[in-house]
Amino acid sequence: MIYIVLAALRLIVLHGADHQPIAINEDEISSLRVPGEADVGNYAESVKCVVIMTNGKFIGVTETCREVYLKTKEPNP
Repeated sequence: MIYIVLAALRLIVLHGADHQPIAINEDEISSLRVPGEADVGNYAESVKCVVIMTNGKFIGVTETCREVYLKTKEPNP
């Protein structure tokens, strides 16, 4: 039973502001946003994309939004 649940998860690995790996369920991504001038001071300089999750949380990652988008389109092994 536990194997069925694990097989249903589609995780991608992204990297936080300090380059720590973050495993994100790609099915829980609501949208992607490039940090703008209004976000200065809210995110580290290394953050290139903000991943907005369906639970309302914001995750700053060092990958570009295009890279994140392409990772969500890769076929799962």
